[in-house]
Amino acid sequence: MQYLGLAALLGSVGLALLFVMARMGWRLDWLLGWFKGCFLIMLLSLSALLGLAAWELQQFRPITQQGPVAVLELTEAAPQRYAATLAANGTKRHVQLEGDTWELQIQVLRWTGLAKALGLSDGYRLARINGRYVTLEKQRGRNAALSGRLYGTPQWRDLWHWLDGLDNPQFIEADAFVVRYMPMADKARFAIDLDAAGAKPAALNPVALHALKPAG
Repeated sequence: MQYLGLAALLGSVGLALLFVMARMGWRLDWLLGWFKGCFLIMLLSLSALLGLAAWELQQFRPITQQGPVAVLELTEAAPQRYAATLAANGTKRHVQLEGDTWELQIQVLRWTGLAKALGLSDGYRLARINGRYVTLEKQRGRNAALSGRLYGTPQWRDLWHWLDGLDNPQFIEADAFVVRYMPMADKARFAIDLDAAGAKPAALNPVALHALKPAG
């Protein structure tokens, strides 16, 4: 009887609420307004997402084989500490690096399926440059040394980061190229060539060429 009584009480309250709703809004004008409001919010959110995606895409450049995409010049400021100047796309970025070698991370967007068939070119964005020590103990002590992030998008709205986390992205995929273990030397200049297969560094002056030669 207890549960039957509770069920009857809840049912009565439900019927009373239904009666009140019918009396106040039986024409469902409020429901139409609610749907319209939800639809407008959805359009606003989609517009904001597309705007953020557009801002991200304009930071990428098509991958071509028309010369280097960046030139790196190093100037020694102190033992194992360098001022790095990275020239790319008509701009120069200045970064402080520590260590014996440097590495450059490049984010890549690859078009697939229909987008690829339409002729869209894969794109790239210079992401980060790091300095690293050869000895593991010193590298750990410096907590990966100094590094320079080369674009300002926070991770929570980073298009490449979100695509990289998808299992089966449609039309576009996130990829990455990394140039690793390049020696640092005073006055050394390196070029970064890029094609669909990856990034390749090249020495631009005798100092860089000498630094690339094996010791001994």
